[in-house]
Amino acid sequence: MVSSEQAREHMEVIASDGACVGTVDHLEDDSQIKLLKSDSDDGKHNLIPLEWVDCIDEYVLVAKTRTMCAANGPH
Repeated sequence: MVSSEQAREHMEVIASDGACVGTVDHLEDDSQIKLLKSDSDDGKHNLIPLEWVDCIDEYVLVAKTRTMCAANGPH
């Protein structure tokens, strides 16, 4: 599992299918990445569990497809 400190505000979050899921707003409870509301189709924050993250370098790379990430829903 990656360290929560590696994810920084405004990093792009990329799904396993290469699609952009969104942009990091901030970390929520050191276990989830909260995405910017402006990246969501419904204008609400979406959360990506940190356990889904494969690695973080210049992007946050998620081990789920964009569709699977979207199914996690807004919060």
